[in-house]
Amino acid sequence: MKQLYLLRIGELALKKGTKRQFEQQLKANLKKQLECSIEIRDGRFYLESDEDTAKIEQVLGSTFGLAGFHLTTSCAKNYESIRQAALNLAAKLPGGTGFKVEARRTDKGFALTSYQLAAQLGGDILTAYPSLKVDVKAPSYTIVVEVRHLAFLYGVDKNTVQAAAGLPVGSSGRGIVLLSGGIDSPVAAYLMMKRGLSLTAVHFHTPPYTSPAALAKVQRLAEQLAVYNNGKLPLYAINFTPIQLAINKGDSRYTTLFSRAAMMQICQKLAGQLGAAGLITGESLGQVASQTLAALTFTDALAGGLVLRPCIGMDKNEIIAIAKKINTYTTSIEAETDCCSLFAPEHPIIRPHFEESLKLYEALQLEDLINETVANN
Repeated sequence: MKQLYLLRIGELALKKGTKRQFEQQLKANLKKQLECSIEIRDGRFYLESDEDTAKIEQVLGSTFGLAGFHLTTSCAKNYESIRQAALNLAAKLPGGTGFKVEARRTDKGFALTSYQLAAQLGGDILTAYPSLKVDVKAPSYTIVVEVRHLAFLYGVDKNTVQAAAGLPVGSSGRGIVLLSGGIDSPVAAYLMMKRGLSLTAVHFHTPPYTSPAALAKVQRLAEQLAVYNNGKLPLYAINFTPIQLAINKGDSRYTTLFSRAAMMQICQKLAGQLGAAGLITGESLGQVASQTLAALTFTDALAGGLVLRPCIGMDKNEIIAIAKKINTYTTSIEAETDCCSLFAPEHPIIRPHFEESLKLYEALQLEDLINETVANN
């Protein structure tokens, strides 16, 4: 049986001249994930689908661009039809429930004002179900009536699922996220998808030094993040072993810094192939030795393109809170060693001098290995 959902857009409503482009991107994103029909009318999306309710609401809850969604009943724009639909909603409420009615009359040709409609419906519901009680300040349940080209009614309570907000994935272009397997990079990916970037993930592993289980962990993270990326997050697993071994022959203090720089160079070359406009990392300023201003300046210069760091000003607890919200935290803390921690020096360089660091990096002669790595992926 087809179900009707009324979808509310948030930030998209402010987009004036480009609003239609954002709306069409959101519509396309929804249709990629659901068998449905969608009508856009007067700032609302009307979605009909006969798919499983749980699947519909999972997709709607994780699709950026929506401010809210409600399973909705529609009826003719006359008081008797609206009254019957409101009574049907109220019939499901247990005795003693505090409720209120909210009415929004977009069609000013409707005979009753918003206030009159809400008051009259509230009285009729109390007459039909005297065990209920009106509570306009802190209701347990709100019956919402929107009078538009039709009348639409839905209920709101503490269990109503919140939408993801943000901008539709793809509306801001494409990016590449360096997905390490830790806590921070999945959060960075989520935050940039929320700003409309469609992402591809890249993970660097160093077999046989890192295990298949470590790679499998990152694949699970990509699957968990895919729900925010229109159901699919492509993952490139890059064999970094030859480059890592070459870097390890140099000054050990620079191992992490130079590894990050090489990773950035590889990802920037991949970005050119994939049509991605920038790289995304989970770095937070000062969190570790490779995330000082001097270290970030060095890696940015070698990347040669835009690097976005949405976690840069967050502390660890803020990042962890988001990781728990998006259900990546438990996977991220699984005890599998990645190449960055595996080869981390005991005394890393913290404030590298740019010219000196560049000279040491160029002496490693990694260009051919980097080009070969890109060609193989």
